[in-house]
Amino acid sequence: MNIPVKFRSEWRENNNGEIGPNVMLVAHGGVINIIYYIINGLKWSNKCATLCELSSTGIHTVEYISGSWKITDSNNIEHLQ
Repeated sequence: MNIPVKFRSEWRENNNGEIGPNVMLVAHGGVINIIYYIINGLKWSNKCATLCELSSTGIHTVEYISGSWKITDSNNIEHLQ
């Protein structure tokens, strides 16, 4: 599965390039849930249960590793402590 990632280069330049070139920000829990279904190879519909815990401002990290997408961090809320 080839998922194109687009970003605004101005945002990266304004942050001193501290992030990698491929970043996606998702603000809605529903979209995060769909991403979990896609990465796990499951069929999603609007009646599906949530696959992961979703906290406000929780960070979910998805990386392309060895030819496939993997969730490497799920609902990280360390920044809230």
